[in-house]
Amino acid sequence: MARYGLDRAKRLTRTEDYREVMSKGQWVSGSSLSLHFLVREQVGLRLGITVSRKVGKAYLRNRLKRWMREFFRLRQHELAERLLSNGGPAGMDLVMVARPPAAELRHPDFDRELLRLVDKMKRRAQAAPSPSGLDAGGKRESGGGDKPG
Repeated sequence: MARYGLDRAKRLTRTEDYREVMSKGQWVSGSSLSLHFLVREQVGLRLGITVSRKVGKAYLRNRLKRWMREFFRLRQHELAERLLSNGGPAGMDLVMVARPPAAELRHPDFDRELLRLVDKMKRRAQAAPSPSGLDAGGKRESGGGDKPG
């Protein structure tokens, strides 16, 4: 039987981890959420959550954080299978970032947007740079978002 806890090993807890994902990783964006991710050599998925004060009052920010944790907690095994199997990376750090329009979403719409971003992220992760950030020729690979050029 699959375990659905969200223990410390499955979370990003250090500021340095967040900074590394945000600076060296890639991202996919929607209208109200973005997912930043960084392929890593350690096995498994780890989650980080960011909701700024621009999103709204504390009760709204806390609601969105609960929804993000619950999304990850309930789907962590499915996400690992989708993102890390079939020759994919061994591990990945994810940072979910809520933008101000997220405060307007109902829970089912919020989940749908996250699922859409995970599918988008899967396509991008399959072409992600190696964990060292260097390509086969030893040159630094560029990360990137949805915007061209």
